[in-house]
Amino acid sequence: MNKGKKKEKLGQEFVGFSVSQGTLRTSDLIEEFLSFLRQHDKETAEELEDVFGYSGECELDEEWYAWVGMIMLTDLYDKLNEIAPEGTYFGAKEGDGADFGFWG
Repeated sequence: MNKGKKKEKLGQEFVGFSVSQGTLRTSDLIEEFLSFLRQHDKETAEELEDVFGYSGECELDEEWYAWVGMIMLTDLYDKLNEIAPEGTYFGAKEGDGADFGFWG
């Protein structure tokens, strides 16, 4: 998946931008993270969906989210970190573990 290809970073307007707030449910986080990635790196989002057999329209069971979903979520973190604005990281906001975005 895009090995060796340098990803373009998001602009500084995304510093402090929340991608997902108020939930820690794996299914919600995957959909929110993927939705953002689709808008800013469609190719990578589609590759992840293919690799993990994910479609937001399909009903996946709890076992999928417990195993495959957690691995997919880790990959989404990595991909969002790759495009994070210079000097920031993608992850949970300090002091609010259910607010995921780009923080400095």
